Amino acid sequence: MGLHMEDKGKIFRRLHELDDVFVIPNPWDIGTAWILETMGFKALATTSTGLAFLLGVQEGTVPWEQTLLHCQSLVNATSLPVSADLEKGMGDCPESAAQPVEIAAGIGLAGCSLEDHTGITSKPIYDFSLAVERIEAAAKARDALATDFVITARAENFMWGITDLDETILRLQAFEKAGADVLYAPGLRDITMIKTVCQELTKPVNIVMGLPGEIFSIAELADAGVKRISVGASMTRFAYGMFVHAAQEIMSKGTFNYSKDAMGFSELASYFERKRLYLLRNRQVEDMSVERLLVHSGDLWRFNTPLSCLQPPQQGKTLLITVLTPLKKHVNCILTAKEISLLFI
Repeated sequence: MGLHMEDKGKIFRRLHELDDVFVIPNPWDIGTAWILETMGFKALATTSTGLAFLLGVQEGTVPWEQTLLHCQSLVNATSLPVSADLEKGMGDCPESAAQPVEIAAGIGLAGCSLEDHTGITSKPIYDFSLAVERIEAAAKARDALATDFVITARAENFMWGITDLDETILRLQAFEKAGADVLYAPGLRDITMIKTVCQELTKPVNIVMGLPGEIFSIAELADAGVKRISVGASMTRFAYGMFVHAAQEIMSKGTFNYSKDAMGFSELASYFERKRLYLLRNRQVEDMSVERLLVHSGDLWRFNTPLSCLQPPQQGKTLLITVLTPLKKHVNCILTAKEISLLFI
């Protein structure tokens, strides 16, 4: 039936404990999350840049509430563990790094990343002591949770032109001691730097691929000691870039040759064939009931039916149901005979 919400944090942590390196790609909407799950990836991470582009705004300007809604939509749409890019959290003080952990876990996220970037161009990186206090507060909030939750601490020096590897390692070591579960320094330029960082830490290291500069294979990063590989906004930039190139061709050349490289409709649609119920994959069927159930013709069928007792509609028919979840949320779903049978797999 899908995963319990409380299991996702444990599963996510276990991925970091396995011998093999794993890739955690970064979808920017429900459709891309579905594609990545269908392809067999084991976990997903949000991308703050991808969300900003999706909303048509600059990175760093998305309201906190909008970020949460986006994260929850991805959590609800996939059975995979999802880690959220929460940037610097809700503010600058340690408490503003702790509160997002509680909120993130409450909406079903399996983890989050918190960075030491201030959001201020003139002073881009938090002072060392404050940066460590923020991670320490976040770790204490994690330890107080009823569910498992993985905190990734990011040292942003290299992203802001501070190419001091020794200071970056000191920050990562301090974050590790403060209780971070995963360490991450985006922007490391070469494999030697990456290997050095991994050797100086005892906890798992995340490396991002897809930034400008040299690109390394999964095998090369594994040999360097990397445990987790993310792609940041690179897939978002690739998709939007192809869209821009297609539009430019139309405007400048008056041709449509871009469509020759477009994925066929049937192939693309195949990633969404096993459309599952919104929210249901995160909780047991027995924990829910159908509050309102309508046949396709609009006739009222039955009230308060346990979902585990629901019978599939006849072939070719559809059901419109309103599901009452354990959180007292109402979720409207349209089911076909094929789709409802997935509830009992």
